[in-house]
Amino acid sequence: MVKLLGKFGLDYCDMPTLLYNISVLLRILTVKICRRYNEPISWTIYIVFIISAICYVYVYMFSVYWYILFRYPDTGDLLTVIVEVSLSTCSLNCILKLIFIKINVTSMMNLVDEYLYSNEFMVKNTRFEKRFLKNLKIVKKRAIFIWIFLFANGTMYNIIPLMMPGRHFSEDMYVIYGLEPMFESPNFEIASIMMAVGVYFAVASAVHIMLFMIVIVGCIEAQMTALSEELADIWEDSEKFYNTSKVFIKYIQEDEARNKFLEIRLKDVVKFQIINMDLRNKIEKELSFIFVVDFVIMIIAIVTELVGGLENTFGQIPFTVSQVVVACLTGQKLIDSSEVFSEAVYCCKWENFNVSNRKTILLMLQCSQQTLMLSAGGLEPMYESSNYEIAMMLFMASSYFSLFIITYVSLLMIVIVGFVESQMLALSEELENLWDDSEAFYNDYKFDEESERKENVIRNLFIKMRLSDIVKFHIMNINLRKEIKDKMLFIFFNDFIFMAFAMVAELVGGLQNTAVQIPFTFGMVCFDCYVGQRLLDAAATFEEAVYSCQWGNFNVSNRKTVFLMLLCSGRAMTLSAGGMSVLDYSFLMAVLRSTYSAYTTLKSTE
Repeated sequence: MVKLLGKFGLDYCDMPTLLYNISVLLRILTVKICRRYNEPISWTIYIVFIISAICYVYVYMFSVYWYILFRYPDTGDLLTVIVEVSLSTCSLNCILKLIFIKINVTSMMNLVDEYLYSNEFMVKNTRFEKRFLKNLKIVKKRAIFIWIFLFANGTMYNIIPLMMPGRHFSEDMYVIYGLEPMFESPNFEIASIMMAVGVYFAVASAVHIMLFMIVIVGCIEAQMTALSEELADIWEDSEKFYNTSKVFIKYIQEDEARNKFLEIRLKDVVKFQIINMDLRNKIEKELSFIFVVDFVIMIIAIVTELVGGLENTFGQIPFTVSQVVVACLTGQKLIDSSEVFSEAVYCCKWENFNVSNRKTILLMLQCSQQTLMLSAGGLEPMYESSNYEIAMMLFMASSYFSLFIITYVSLLMIVIVGFVESQMLALSEELENLWDDSEAFYNDYKFDEESERKENVIRNLFIKMRLSDIVKFHIMNINLRKEIKDKMLFIFFNDFIFMAFAMVAELVGGLQNTAVQIPFTFGMVCFDCYVGQRLLDAAATFEEAVYSCQWGNFNVSNRKTVFLMLLCSGRAMTLSAGGMSVLDYSFLMAVLRSTYSAYTTLKSTE
């Protein structure tokens, strides 16, 4: 038992062990997903599972439908109906997902077999495997945290009534069929036990299936991230390979040796890229029902919990919201790893490769354009001395301090984003003048009739050198934009959340009372969107310049370089508000519309 529990620790993060961990957890739900771990499930587990399932279905499904159909017409108590429906819907997805997995258990086993088979291609004790295991460790940490959080939430939901004086349930308004009056013995004890068992059944079902999703998607995320790191180092690795090889082989050519190494490594990267794309497609195909169920039922659950009143549904809201957050987080992590891989392909210094390896990079880049994804004192009375003077000094000091911080952080953002913007615009101008510059270069350096006959060769040689420089700066700016996005993520997210709340509060407070703050708040939102829009416009200008550089006159080699640049420039350079939306003028209008909608809603409730 100790050895079994030890495998759930962070010291065991390889893919087979992760899938084994999930298999053990799902066996608690009497589900087998791993053929390699096909021992019979204990009859004790079947008995506990059946009893727990009966308690859940009776308390949170049958009793709810009975109350709606037979009791509500007599009582007319709509609030109790809403509370009962919210309790049912916040966990209804767990039973539907469990039934789906049991029906499609063969498909789940095949999917797990695909993962285990793909892991056999991994060469042991290599740097790639170590990076893969490091990323899987992050995935396992995420899964462990989610398991602890949701089970703690379920435990607190059951314990809170026991800590309150008198007899209480998790929801006192809830009525269970056949156990009335609910607060008299032995009905109270039976109802408490059935509700507690039903809660743990719902939590175990939801969490363990959720962890299955996290692990299978996380394995793809971990491999794509590891492949990105390998691509980032591939050119330097080829140099190390050449330096090692020339010790043993005297007459080895550097270019030939390095490109042969690159060819072998790129084949491995392509193989794993194809495997991960195939696995993602199989997840989408086999588990699309689970995504739809989560989406629809969680919307209904959140709406009913809010309509039922937070004072009545505060216990289940964290459970409901966390399921939505985890699903979105899992999908976002996969998207991020896919985008990182796409950028790594373009930034792997492919301009130094030979033609054959460039073609491989082009194929990888085209495939990676399809992103992998899954379908919020103490100074009274204020107007008497010396409180008034102290308060005024504090107000002035805090105003200047906040203004100082915001202004200088804003200037930093202007400079670093503007640096990328200005370089992209300058590169655009260089591209627009590239063909004319090649003509000027040819006119300056033609000496005889022989050079005149080789005009096209000379001009394309000049274009090749210039394109190489432009590609270098383009890659540098892509990397800078990525660093800005990663480092400034908190700043943009902070601005988006707090400024939205601030504008709503200022409107609700009345323009006559908040007329001074509104320009400052609105200006900050406008500024963020303006900076993001300028970067977006610069990227669009560069893309247009790439296509308008008269590439039709270039030779085949230069056309291929332009084609690669065009592919990569198709992915807009954007800044985002915490990964939720792109900062541009459209986002500004969306914020204003959402702010006004929130304002009108709050005013209508007064």
